[in-house]
Amino acid sequence: SNVGSLALALHLAFRASGGLHALLIRLLLRAAKATPMVRGQVVRMKAQVREKIERMIVKDMGAVTAELPAEGQSDAQVIAQLRAWASAENGWRAGKVSGTVYCGDDSLARLAAE
Repeated sequence: SNVGSLALALHLAFRASGGLHALLIRLLLRAAKATPMVRGQVVRMKAQVREKIERMIVKDMGAVTAELPAEGQSDAQVIAQLRAWASAENGWRAGKVSGTVYCGDDSLARLAAE
């Protein structure tokens, strides 16, 4: 019957989501985060965490380039900079790895391979 199918579907959904208790907690938290006071607090806390992480990254990296230069650099300049960074960098052993991915043309791929 339709009622039996609905009951089975609800039972499976509750079980998959951790049960009725977990579902109610998630719904209450979602409702609380929708209130202006809580939402504002969450936004402020996220900003504080982001700033702290950015400070840690900048401290570990040293000089940071925040914008692309107006004119490009030669391959030799890029390789020299990469070698300088590579000689000073050992943070990867502690799990500090850049996750940025750049996509370019064939000349960039050749430079990256070198």
